[in-house]
Amino acid sequence: AFAGLLFHYFIALTVTVIFFFAYPKIEQVFKNKVITGVLYGIMVWIFMTFVVVRLSTIPPKPLDPLNAVINACILIICIGIPLSFMADSYYRKQRI
Repeated sequence: AFAGLLFHYFIALTVTVIFFFAYPKIEQVFKNKVITGVLYGIMVWIFMTFVVVRLSTIPPKPLDPLNAVINACILIICIGIPLSFMADSYYRKQRI
């Protein structure tokens, strides 16, 4: 369980750092911070569900659509959108 917790936070930190450094390029394509955060949350959910969980020792379960939507919404609302606003604020201050 402890190793799982460490891996969880390592993956979360890594994906966040990648997004943060890639934000100036992403911002050029998607001008809207909310859309950028929504796409971040969806991409993280896809990566975690179809790559990380599949490579782990957790036995496979059928995909529950309602549960998938709830999990993706949590990532979008709690992480993606706030992170997008934080990155935008940081890079806006750098331009001044």
